[in-house]
Amino acid sequence: MIKLKSLLLPEALTEDLPEYLYHATFNALIPEIQAEGLIPGGRDFRNYEDIDWGVYLSNDFDFAGSMTENTENENVPEKWLEEVVVIMLSTKNLDKSKFDSDPNVTLWEGDTRAYIYRGIIPPSAIIEIVDYP
Repeated sequence: MIKLKSLLLPEALTEDLPEYLYHATFNALIPEIQAEGLIPGGRDFRNYEDIDWGVYLSNDFDFAGSMTENTENENVPEKWLEEVVVIMLSTKNLDKSKFDSDPNVTLWEGDTRAYIYRGIIPPSAIIEIVDYP
């Protein structure tokens, strides 16, 4: 059964997607991400329980970083919390139909936007990886 909601383009995405978006993760996961890309669901290290399947992104570097820095996952090693990185991604070659607004972020402040990508983001989309302060 197709839900009517799935046929409508979310309000946040009626405007053009930014050329670059950010995804935060732990430095220990970077070798695997560089080899396989960003896999929806975050493998075994999801930051929050009961979240939708997808890769979470933002147009704001600090917003992305804070989502990983404030993880609720008790299985994340303590040392990893000190090694958060933010990945800058190009949206140029990603499937625009797989983007949606982040269902967990109800209030966006200013120009900060949050998205979910419902697919694998290939390593070729990675532009830069930066330590999060």
